[in-house]
Amino acid sequence: MTWPAPFTSSGGIDGIVVDASSGAPVANASVFVIAGPVPVADIAAVTSDDGRFVLDLPTGAWRIRAVPSSGGPADLLVNVAAGSWTAVRLEVGVSAS
Repeated sequence: MTWPAPFTSSGGIDGIVVDASSGAPVANASVFVIAGPVPVADIAAVTSDDGRFVLDLPTGAWRIRAVPSSGGPADLLVNVAAGSWTAVRLEVGVSAS
């Protein structure tokens, strides 16, 4: 098996996960990279007590998913520019009906 070459990053995603109903930060939500411009090993983060997370990523379009311990997940397509951090807000907790 061939593994992708490691990448270097001077930027990425700086985000927050909040409850869609209340806007309150969601602690301990898992945030995963589910698609991107290059194959990468599992990239994930867990939100802090204030709902924040950081993902170091190279330039490109990345699809991320936030999964709270209860309620529905949220997906977002994020474009990361070279040498910069992209701020995002994911709203979770709304279940599909």
